[in-house]
Amino acid sequence: MTLAPSLAAFGRLLSDADLRARLAEEQDIGAAALALGLEQPGWQAQPIRLDQAPPPGWLPAAIDDDRVSWRWFGRRGLHDGFYAHELQTAGFLAINRLFAVETPLSALPPGSRAPDGLVFHMSRCGSTLIGRMLAADRDATVISEAQPIDAAVRTGDPTLLRAVVAAFARPRGIGEARLFLKLDCWNSRALPLFRAAFPDTPWIFSYRAPVEVMVSHARRAGSQMVPSLVPSSILGLAWGNPRDPFYHAAVLASVCEGALDGWASGGGLLIDYSDLPEAVFTRVMPHFGLTLACDVEAAMRAVAGVNAKVPGEAFTPDSEAKRREISPAILAACEGRLATAHARLRQLSEIVVP
Repeated sequence: MTLAPSLAAFGRLLSDADLRARLAEEQDIGAAALALGLEQPGWQAQPIRLDQAPPPGWLPAAIDDDRVSWRWFGRRGLHDGFYAHELQTAGFLAINRLFAVETPLSALPPGSRAPDGLVFHMSRCGSTLIGRMLAADRDATVISEAQPIDAAVRTGDPTLLRAVVAAFARPRGIGEARLFLKLDCWNSRALPLFRAAFPDTPWIFSYRAPVEVMVSHARRAGSQMVPSLVPSSILGLAWGNPRDPFYHAAVLASVCEGALDGWASGGGLLIDYSDLPEAVFTRVMPHFGLTLACDVEAAMRAVAGVNAKVPGEAFTPDSEAKRREISPAILAACEGRLATAHARLRQLSEIVVP
């Protein structure tokens, strides 16, 4: 498929809402190509560079320097625990296999929609469960650890952050009533940026006993523990060894301190993992100013009974199993800075936010 026919075909897709609706869920690339007047679709999506954002239905997939790549979702809801998984699934749609849409950053829509709630977390402490419970409300959209949000955070620009969120919030005919951001754990260090961008949006920070989180990272370290993926400087740390439990502890302490430093700015609520999932109903939803309909609460409780990371499995408490794996190195690493941050989080958790 040459570029000229692909541009003409994409133009038809943009100008014909009925055609977009007909091809919205099409996975057969041949059938989609035929409908668009393309005789021989190639195996690689053709680059489509626009000066304006594509219509609602396309969501930001990634931001790289001054370019935004977009992925077609149509009216698909966002209900997975991670936006990266949503992108993989959407990648099977024929529209995304035919066209790779890019725009300059300047094409992002102006920010006007503030999220209804922000979910920060220590990592490995129930935030995925919280995100999935929020997403059980089919009138809600939950953006979970999305690269475009991270890219905006790294710039430190509240205007860009608002624009990226606005791009996710454009009306698509699904999940338009409420919008939540579940953020990467290191984003807690950027709480002042989020408060500047969305001063009236309430936020929560979930945390867990440090030894249990440390065991989880000893089993399989998260990206925040790898300086080549999440630079140590973002966390206010010197370069560290991604296999060193003391570096893991320093990362977790830095993440927790981000929430503690942001506490004074207001709007926050601290949630201990041991209080989940009931705290979502008794504390998180009231904090976000939301009252649940009976059917939504039932859907959220159903989600709470499922393994948040492996939705096909029933949830099984794992705190005891993790405590059996605590090593002397983990115990030593948790002392000092991390223990102090955790103790302060527990103390502030007892404060009732008006």
